[in-house]
Amino acid sequence: MYIRIPLLNTLRKSPFDGLTKHAKKVKECIKIWEQAMSAYIEKDYDTFDNLSKKVQKLEHEADLIKGNINAHLPKGIKINVYKSDFMFCLKDQDAIVDFAEDIVIWLEFKKVDMNFIKEDLLALIQKVIETVETLEKAVLEIQLFFSSWKRKKREKMKTLLKQVHRHEWESDRLEKKIAKKIFQSDLDAVDIYFTSKLIRLIADIANRAENAGDRIRAMIAE
Repeated sequence: MYIRIPLLNTLRKSPFDGLTKHAKKVKECIKIWEQAMSAYIEKDYDTFDNLSKKVQKLEHEADLIKGNINAHLPKGIKINVYKSDFMFCLKDQDAIVDFAEDIVIWLEFKKVDMNFIKEDLLALIQKVIETVETLEKAVLEIQLFFSSWKRKKREKMKTLLKQVHRHEWESDRLEKKIAKKIFQSDLDAVDIYFTSKLIRLIADIANRAENAGDRIRAMIAE
């Protein structure tokens, strides 16, 4: 059984401060990840290697923020949403950078010419970025939601969350389009597996952003 308890009457600091800080770190990481992906696609492997290290560093920094939130939230902190929704939102948001790290590490294993799917792949990456950035906007609105006129903020957040869903749906369509091209290509079996897994991991970033958005929707529900 979950009990909602009023927020801010006994809190020194809102846990949403940590969630917001984490969201900003996720966005910082995902932008570097975008640059790393572009470098790999353009076969600029030295630049990719340098950016890959930055992605992994930022993922670690996001983990530290998440760990700090986990360490302090259960210790008598009162929060006016279900803690399960808050924690799963944080978990899904953190999974975004986990997948970004998994992708750059995966690409370090092998060099595959992506030119035959370049246009669609770049479009997929951009759609993933849009999904994450829209999620971040929704997260940044949470603090204001609980400290101002809720009805107006709720509608704004619902609009943002609908955009998250739309971007994720569009990324799914691109994923299927690219997968079809991969399996119709002249790549050998190993490269087909390598490339198709890459596309799945990229799309999973948008999936996790959508999941985090669903948790936000639950937190702001009347």
